[in-house]
Amino acid sequence: LQGCQIADLAELSGSYPGLREFLPTEIALALGVAETTASRKLDEAQAFTTRLPATFAALHAGRISERKARAVQQGTADVPDEVAALVERDVLPDLPTSTMPQVHDLVAAAVIRRDPYGAQDRHEQARERRGVTRRHLPDGMATMTVFSTLPDVAAIHLALTAMSEAA
Repeated sequence: LQGCQIADLAELSGSYPGLREFLPTEIALALGVAETTASRKLDEAQAFTTRLPATFAALHAGRISERKARAVQQGTADVPDEVAALVERDVLPDLPTSTMPQVHDLVAAAVIRRDPYGAQDRHEQARERRGVTRRHLPDGMATMTVFSTLPDVAAIHLALTAMSEAA
C-alpha cells in the first residue's frame, strides 16, 4: 500500500492541473498530515520513481519496508544520480534481511565506496540543512531535535548537561 501511495503521489506530481506550489497543501489536507510531511512525501515519491526505481520496486512488491526504502533515499540524497544507482545496486540484495541500523551502515558504506571524493561536498550540503525542531507532547512535555555537525551537537549536549546538573 505504501508503494501504491508513492506511485500515486509521483503520478499526481507529474500531472497536477493546478499551481505546483499548492500541491503539498492539497496532499496534506487529503492525507490529514502537516504540509511539510506532504512536501517530504512528494519529494520522496519523485526520488523513488526517478532516481531509485529498484528500491521503489522492492517496496511496491513488499520485499522491503518503507523505512528501509526511505533510508536508501535519504542516504543517497546528496550524491549524483549515477552514484545513487550504484549504491542502490550494492545494497538492495541485503535490505530484506537487514535491521535498520545495518541498512544505514550498508548505505553509508556504499556511498563512501562509490563516491569517496564527494564526502566533503556531502558534508557541506548537510550543513546547509542544520536546524532545531520541537514537538509538543502530552502532559506539558515536548521534544527538541538538533540536526547539526558532530562538534556542534557535542557542545550543545555539554552545555545542556551542565545546565541540568546546576538546576
